[in-house]
Formats: sequence, C-alpha cells, structure tokens
Amino acid sequence: AFAPRGSTATIPLAFATAVTPIWASEDGAKSVRFTPPWKAGGTTKYAGKAALVLSGSTSVGQFVIQCARMQGFAPIIATSFPRNAAFLKSLGATDVLDCSLPPSNIKSALSSLAGGKPIEYVYDAWGRDGESARVGYSVLARGGAFATVIPQELTDIADLVEESERKGEGKRIAQAWGSYNVPGNKELGEEIYKRLTGWLETGAIVPNRVEVLPNGLVGVEAGLERMLMGQVSGVKLVVHISETP
Repeated sequence: AFAPRGSTATIPLAFATAVTPIWASEDGAKSVRFTPPWKAGGTTKYAGKAALVLSGSTSVGQFVIQCARMQGFAPIIATSFPRNAAFLKSLGATDVLDCSLPPSNIKSALSSLAGGKPIEYVYDAWGRDGESARVGYSVLARGGAFATVIPQELTDIADLVEESERKGEGKRIAQAWGSYNVPGNKELGEEIYKRLTGWLETGAIVPNRVEVLPNGLVGVEAGLERMLMGQVSGVKLVVHISETP
C-alpha cells in the first residue's frame, strides 16, 4: 500500500546501483566504503559535508540523493533539467543546477552553492557523458569519494586520476554494480533488505515516479525511442507484462 502500482519495479536494480559503490564493505567490494546509516556514525560523520549528484533525476540519481540526505550530507547539489528541480528538492537536494549548462558554468556555480565547502562526495549517475565524469572528478576535494554508474567512463578521466595520484590527493573511486550477488556486495544486500520495507513505509526512501506504458511488452519499443530522443526525464518507464495483447 505504500508504493503506487508499478513503482516497486523501479526499486531493486536502481537502488542496488546507488548503494553498492558507497556502502559495500566486504573484501572485494568496489566501494568508497562509507559507513552505512544503520551503523554507528553513519548518520553523523558526513553531516554538513557537500555532495554532488550528477544527473539527479535518473532512477539511480533519485536514490543517491535520498541516501545522501539520510546520511546528513549538506548541501546536496544535483544536476538536472530545471523542470525536475522541485521534485529533486523534495527528495533531499538543496540545489539543482541546469545540466545543459556548459561545464565551465557548472564548475563556477558549484563553488557558490557549496558555500565554500569542499565537495567531498560525487556520484555520477549518468555515466554516458565523459565530460560529466570529468567535471565531477575535477571538483572533488582531496580525499573525496567518486562513484560512477558506468565503469568505462573511468577511461575518460584517466588523465585526471593520474594527476590526482601524482599529487597525492587520495581521491577514492568506485564503479557501481547493480547487484548484491557479486563478491563484496552480498552482506550489504542482506542489510538492505532487512530495512528497505521500513524505509519505504516511513517515506525515508521514496520510489521513482513511474509512467506505465500501454499494451505491455508491445509498448517497450516506443518507450525506448522516447528515451533515445531525450523525451523521458524524472520518471521510470514501466510495462505490465500481463497487459501485452
């Protein structure tokens, strides 16, 4: 009763992608190893630290914002199209930057929005734009944490990573993996599913907004075409297989 019909389909993969590169802590985990919110310090040690979520209106980005809010990060700056600003602020973003701005404009705005604080956490929830990853990594503070949804994007910031290592900046990088059934993520999956229902019931975590496509599987092709044309933003397209003609 706590989630509209179709919204539960938006949770497992996107939520796992959001949390595995930040909270997984077993041997072999590809994670920046933040203390999760259910452990001592998990809601206090990050309080007041600035975070940047690139493409906050994506399915993954929406959960990243909410998890950052849960841990006390502030400000939480997200990039998105302006039409999604009010929605992202309802999830916990304090500021929303127009993602269509040139990278130089985004960089200059970040300093002001962060109030002079170093940006200690960046999550690239887009991953399909090498420039987005470069901007995020370049504004990250010494010792900061950088997560991205597409491992290949790291090749686009290889020179920045090399320079950072040469300077001894200690920036941590994690590549998201949307599954708990891989080495390093299994214990996290157990912990998440102990708590996820409660988070949804209390509103601590809000599912993605959904748009249900008509005609079940027949509607998938048209939905994909809309996505390729950039006509889908801030919602997850869902089909009900039982409605396939």
